[in-house]
Amino acid sequence: GVLSRLRRARATAVESQNLLRDYVRLGEQCRGLVEWSRPGASLAVFAGLTLFLVVAARMRADYLGVLVVLATMAPGAILSVERRAARAKRSARCRRAAKKCN
Repeated sequence: GVLSRLRRARATAVESQNLLRDYVRLGEQCRGLVEWSRPGASLAVFAGLTLFLVVAARMRADYLGVLVVLATMAPGAILSVERRAARAKRSARCRRAAKKCN
């Protein structure tokens, strides 16, 4: 009857309110990202997220899963390459310093 309609309307209103709150929170997070103190980095992150969302909207779920797994593994690989490069620079600097001293 009337009470069940009111309960359904209330549940729908609560669900809509929660969805709107989530969208507002996402918008605030995006705005915070854009207003980040490092404009170049924030632009790169924002462009990457936008590209990911576009790709995710157009890609099949199984391919998207593989892409996500690769993306989560990539930062470790990138960091290890950066660490090796930094070590190589340090060792080259040490070798040059040793030649100057001798």
